[in-house]
Amino acid sequence: MHTLNTDFFYKFSVVLLCLFAALYYQVAWQYPLIDGFPLVEKMLDPQFNTSDFYTNTFADYSPRYYIANFFVIGSDVFGVHYTDFVAVANIIRIFVAFYALFYLFLGLTKDYKVSLVALYLSSLSFLAVPKMVAWWPLTYDITGSSLAATLLMIAWALIVYNRLLLAYVAISLAVLFHPVVGVHGLIVGGLLFYSSNGWQGIAGEFKKYSAYVGGVLILLAFLANFVPYVQSLDGFSLDSERFIAINAYFKHSHHFIPSHFGWEKWLSFSMFFLFFVYMLYKMRERVKNLNFIKVIVIYSFIMMILGWVFIELLPTRAAVTFIPYRAYSIFIPVYVLVAALFMVERYKQGDYIAFLLMHLLFLPYNSVGLTWYIFPGYHELMLPTVMLVFVFMYMVFVNKNISVVKIINNGLGRVFKAENFYKLIAVMSVLIVLFAGFRFSIKIPDLNNSPEIYRWLNQNISEKDLIVAELNAANNQKIRLISRRAPVISKDFPFLEKYFEEWYQRFTDVYVHQDTAVGHIDSRSASDLNELLDKYGAVVLLRTKPLDVNEYFVLIDEVKGEKANALIYKNKSLVK
Repeated sequence: MHTLNTDFFYKFSVVLLCLFAALYYQVAWQYPLIDGFPLVEKMLDPQFNTSDFYTNTFADYSPRYYIANFFVIGSDVFGVHYTDFVAVANIIRIFVAFYALFYLFLGLTKDYKVSLVALYLSSLSFLAVPKMVAWWPLTYDITGSSLAATLLMIAWALIVYNRLLLAYVAISLAVLFHPVVGVHGLIVGGLLFYSSNGWQGIAGEFKKYSAYVGGVLILLAFLANFVPYVQSLDGFSLDSERFIAINAYFKHSHHFIPSHFGWEKWLSFSMFFLFFVYMLYKMRERVKNLNFIKVIVIYSFIMMILGWVFIELLPTRAAVTFIPYRAYSIFIPVYVLVAALFMVERYKQGDYIAFLLMHLLFLPYNSVGLTWYIFPGYHELMLPTVMLVFVFMYMVFVNKNISVVKIINNGLGRVFKAENFYKLIAVMSVLIVLFAGFRFSIKIPDLNNSPEIYRWLNQNISEKDLIVAELNAANNQKIRLISRRAPVISKDFPFLEKYFEEWYQRFTDVYVHQDTAVGHIDSRSASDLNELLDKYGAVVLLRTKPLDVNEYFVLIDEVKGEKANALIYKNKSLVK
């Protein structure tokens, strides 16, 4: 039972767990965050990288417009460089997201112990269990998508506590920063409200002025994106078949196409879902009043089926734009909450081994490098999946009344007694925050802390000169943002359809495909590369493998590159 005596420990733990997630998982400079940085640079300096194809797409409307303004205004208000503002804002974003998540759990269950354990598991794994086959709720960096997701966490908690007007405000801001994520979040918010209040409750809401105020706010936020988007197209419309082929099948197949998700993701997700069903069965009496679990699971799988039908079987432009797979990432907090219910029940029953073993599913294996160390060459899901099999076997086949198990549980019971529950979580919270503090760093690359190739390009190449880079020699995004020079193309995708075709043509010309991009320039012949550079007017070629003696290129320098020494070539006709 939650009492005043435990009040300090649970509040203390909540703050520390949110702080752990914010310090341990934050990333200040990472893709896809940095694909919006050229827009920020353009706002600060209209002459930034005027030769760069991707930077120039920001002359038109971009869905990153509002998040970029947030960065520019925030950095101006606090008088810091925008990358420093982004770093601090990201830490705050993560803290707030997990704080809201705790109150969402608490509002849904009315159980402090379960909500605290759910937060504990969420922060420990950063909502990475189960790893969804396509999307997940939060990312380590502060993109428009992740900021919208944070606002939706706040909105959902407000909905559960029936603070609907404030929830509408949060949802409208989410729609402003990312319309697709915001609309998905609006639907989930409606489902949460329905699961507690039914159709009668929904009908009652439409008798209140707040529903109409909220509707207007959300509509205005959507139009604030939609109207400039349509205006920037100026009547242009990419053929639907090409729109789907480039956006869904070529660029984002790992987000859109079930057959492209990979067998390891499907295997992992299927096994975790099987365990989810097992936990629900074991907790059937405990969860029968938690109607939202059923509602969210049904909705998630309807969206999964719709995504498969209308993107892979019968591809439609509307489905690709809506991205149905964003919908079922809400399944992850539900999964975590059911796991927390299961763990607390095992704790109450004195099965402390089961309580501890459940931790194995939520440990940050990938963040400490264990996954790749133990299973080199395999997907990051391999280790958590193996742990799941181990935990599942114990839960199903090992009886807590077995002598050895009873002895161990009795021994653990001296510490894991009921009155110590909140204290134990508090101790674990302190330990992981100390661990996060020990590892904490804000990594913002610049000319001084990056490989020499970026400084060399900044100091030796004209702002108008285009560069073709082997990705092991130099990262195109760093060429653009650190060297402040222009690559012919990068993986950064211009989310304005009138640029899709040119982006596709440039990318396929230079790298052929995303899966084979690394190492591709190193594999091409001098004559082939000469034709490529001539086509785009590029004058600098970066490789990590030397070219054979040829009539086209001359090696002008060699410096430390991204993953190997960068060999810098120019066309012989351009070298004086």
